Formats: sequence, C-alpha cells, structure tokens
Amino acid sequence: MPHLSRYVAPAGLVIMTLALGLSSFSQTTTHLILSQGLAYGIGAGLVYYPLIVYINEWFVHKRGFALGIMWVRLGKGLYHAGAMQHLMTMNF
Repeated sequence: MPHLSRYVAPAGLVIMTLALGLSSFSQTTTHLILSQGLAYGIGAGLVYYPLIVYINEWFVHKRGFALGIMWVRLGKGLYHAGAMQHLMTMNF
C-alpha cells in the first residue's frame, strides 16, 4: 500500500498532536502513559513510516547508506531537541 503513504504522515501528526494535547489533561500516571507513551508512539511511527518506504523506493544501489544517513540525522535531531528542551525549561 505505498500509495497510501502520502496520507500516513499527516494522520500520524494529528495523532501525535492529540496525544500531547490529551496528556495535558491527565489525572493519573496511567492516563499519561497511555497518551504520551502509546498514542504518541503510534503517531511517531506513522510519521516515520513513509520515510522508510520512500528511501527503499528511491535508493536502489546505496540503500543501506541512505538509511544510515536518515537514522543518524534522526538521532542527531532528537538529541538536539532534548538539549533545547532542557535549555528552555531552565531559562523560562
């Protein structure tokens, strides 16, 4: 179903947004785990799914190299997002 991958990322983004919004109304730890842990994780998986599909379609000869670059950049971006979040919470 590669033709549906164009709609998967926006749906994942909506799920991620709803999960973060619902987590602000959490009354218990269980609600927080379900909203941020489960729902946000599913949404993030849906956002990154098209990247893997497109790389497998576009890069035939150096697919492993392209996937390696993608995952390194993803890890680097997540690292910097965490550092920025720490700086923002300490300063604001």
